[in-house]
Amino acid sequence: MARPGEPLPSPKMLRRFLGQNLPDYMIPAAFVTLAGMPLNANGKLDRKSLPVPLRRAAEAQGYRPPRNSHERRLAEAFAAVLGVARVGVDDNFFALGGHSLLAVRLAARIRSGLGMEMPLRLIFEHPSVAGLAAALGGASVADAAIQPQIRPALLPLSFAQSRLWFLDQLESGGAAYNIPLALRLQGRLDAEALVAALRAVVARHQALRTLFPAQAGEPVQSVRPPEDFTVEQHDLAAALLPEWLAEQAGRRFDLASDLPIRASLLRIDVDDWVLAVVVHHIAADGWSMGLLQSELLALYRGEDLPPLPLQYPDYALWQRAGAAALEARDMPYWRAALEGSPAVLTLPTDRARGMAAAVAATVPLRLGPELHAQLRTLAQRHDATLFMLLAAALATVLGRWSGQNEVVVGTPVAGRSRVEIEGLIGLFVNTVALRIRLDGNPTVQDLLVRAREAALSAFAHQDLPFERIVEAVQPERQMGVNPLFQAMLAVWNGPDSPVELPGVAVEEVSAVNAAAKFDLGLTLRETADGLIGGLDYDAGLFDRATIERLAGHLHMLLSGMVAGPDKPMAMLPLLSEAERRQQVQWNASDGAVPDAVTLVALFEAQAARTPQAEAVNGFDYAGLDRAANQVAHRLLGLGLRREEAVALCVGRGPQLAVGMLGILKAGGVYVPLDPANPDERLAAMLADCAPRLVLTETMLAGRFAAEAHLCLDRDDGWATMPGSA
Repeated sequence: MARPGEPLPSPKMLRRFLGQNLPDYMIPAAFVTLAGMPLNANGKLDRKSLPVPLRRAAEAQGYRPPRNSHERRLAEAFAAVLGVARVGVDDNFFALGGHSLLAVRLAARIRSGLGMEMPLRLIFEHPSVAGLAAALGGASVADAAIQPQIRPALLPLSFAQSRLWFLDQLESGGAAYNIPLALRLQGRLDAEALVAALRAVVARHQALRTLFPAQAGEPVQSVRPPEDFTVEQHDLAAALLPEWLAEQAGRRFDLASDLPIRASLLRIDVDDWVLAVVVHHIAADGWSMGLLQSELLALYRGEDLPPLPLQYPDYALWQRAGAAALEARDMPYWRAALEGSPAVLTLPTDRARGMAAAVAATVPLRLGPELHAQLRTLAQRHDATLFMLLAAALATVLGRWSGQNEVVVGTPVAGRSRVEIEGLIGLFVNTVALRIRLDGNPTVQDLLVRAREAALSAFAHQDLPFERIVEAVQPERQMGVNPLFQAMLAVWNGPDSPVELPGVAVEEVSAVNAAAKFDLGLTLRETADGLIGGLDYDAGLFDRATIERLAGHLHMLLSGMVAGPDKPMAMLPLLSEAERRQQVQWNASDGAVPDAVTLVALFEAQAARTPQAEAVNGFDYAGLDRAANQVAHRLLGLGLRREEAVALCVGRGPQLAVGMLGILKAGGVYVPLDPANPDERLAAMLADCAPRLVLTETMLAGRFAAEAHLCLDRDDGWATMPGSA
């Protein structure tokens, strides 16, 4: 702080001073002069009264213009991606609002405008125009832009489309890949103009009017004329709207005969309308739905849209033609990165997999503005992004819940790494797998370094379709289990596009898609009110209370990372104060235990005292006792002798307690087998203990095909046991 009468230091002086003491990414993008700090009635800092440093202010203070054509073109690329008017050579990409997704778009513009390939890692290591210009001196020449292709008689699908088509055939009758969009339009709407605008969008984008018939068992693309698309119009009572939207979102597309988009304009009242659109994922992704909405509103307003440089089938042909070169470049990385990774995330579920339908549900999660800002600062301090920090935190919680020392988390990437496809509707989104190691008791800083490296390496190889990786890596496949990972992380950084129409108020109406694609997914969006989103989960596996507890643990861990950035992650608490008190109560063991009383007897006595009390997730004491008795009777019926070994290999969940108690009730000795162990380790343990049989579950039964085994989760109670009647 300057003394009275002394001139204030200029932004340039402040930057020079900070540059001597801080890394580049921690230097502020803007400086705001205040006569004094605003205080609230309690004398504390009133954060809401602080002026917001505008990006224009950041550009105006200490601005140094580009010094040559190379820097000028880079500065223009920075400005276009960040949405600012001007960028100086010293401005920091991340301080101006950049993040991983925008870094990918910047790389696309550098490829298009400068003809250079920019490894994503470079922008993290050299985030200013001047630094990046120097680092790009040795960059390789970029590939040529995607051009319209000569189309064969049988037009192939892109790799992502092929996988969606296969899944659609496998899950006949399902609607898991429907993407609903519903807009409430209140005011003086020109219904004919809106319908015409939507028809124009469909006419612009061939992906929205493509059928996928099969030829000799293989799907092909068949582009239909724009006239094939129609918009239904009818009246609907407001009370019936939620049910109607849910029905539309859940209605299946026949990809061979239905256009992958259907739309209805509903009149609720005189000046109250709803436009309902459902698109199959084979024709669009999340980015595409944003494009569809923005183009629809722009055309309704009478704006002109630039012509598209190519269509989605051109991209599919280009992708197929370059597949061999892409695989040669990226596949060695993915083979090495995923070799030996855990096939299944063994979270303690409330129900065994397959016992109930996969139904999507969500537990809301909000990280307030203060914690949001603290997390961003923590990430920047360690040369990471907010996404990388959240990936590290999610992996830690999942690792501690599952008992695994490494976790694979999937994350969607836009797949728009080229400028020529940024404005194209179609299925470009790809998925990458981040393998995050938790071993060695890392500190917060150490884990952020690991998450940063995992993310940067994966993003550098993000163009290889996930489907090809699965085919090549050939992970252990289990019915109903997503290959390579079962937990997803999505962080949306971009600002929401304004939804405006002249004389019409526009509001998006939620239309829930009720099919769960993953066991668990964390989705968050950066807003002025903090990080807003939720934990999506498969309600067929988990109870809501379980996921609420997991959400609380994630919030607690993130707060702990901010409060103790130098601490080992294992020392950061997950439990709330109430959970810690409950844990102490549960572990109170000051009562005397009678001599010669078995665990089974103690359990049965407790079941008699509190039959309706919860014993484990999914079972009260009476229910757990009945299930364990069924196991015991079955084992005795198979001739199990006293103190004979029975191997128990199930995931962390209620079946573990059922199997353990059932073996003990039958007088046997249970031998726990960890399903996370490789087959060779399990085989060695089986050979060593020579059990009478193996108690397992359906998803693991294939690993014990050669041994006598029973499945605890079969609908009929038991699987047929090899070697028994």
